[in-house]
Amino acid sequence: MAAVCKHTIEQAVFSGFVIRCRPRVALVDIDYMKYYLQIPAIRNHFSSMMNIVIRASLGQNLLKQMPVVIPPMNEQKEIATYLDAQHSKYIGLIETIEKEITALDELKTRLISDVVTSKIDVRGIEIPKYEFVDEEPDTEDSSEEEAEGKEEP
Repeated sequence: MAAVCKHTIEQAVFSGFVIRCRPRVALVDIDYMKYYLQIPAIRNHFSSMMNIVIRASLGQNLLKQMPVVIPPMNEQKEIATYLDAQHSKYIGLIETIEKEITALDELKTRLISDVVTSKIDVRGIEIPKYEFVDEEPDTEDSSEEEAEGKEEP
């Protein structure tokens, strides 16, 4: 896991499993580095080089060997700003969907309660017939259907 702390925390004590990394020269934007450390290829790089016995252990020497692509500072800021906007957009979508799911669950519970307590009479309601559609078509069946479809004019 990687995290970026933008402010100095006075009298902070770090666990033995935490590695603090600060570039000596201000070549890297903090927000850019936050996203850079989450790139699967970077994480895989570390995983392939770690000495994993019981727990993954990343030493400072491995961290120093980390390949870092450093575009010009203005591009780093643009990349980080874009990713921040995308992240916010998706967080907003997730929150909206979670609210909708909660509202639907409440509606379902209320509907069941109203039916059970006879507030709603469902005896005359016709239930539409639905055809089951397999989400993952069987490869054998789909190839047979394609072959059959080709034979017919």
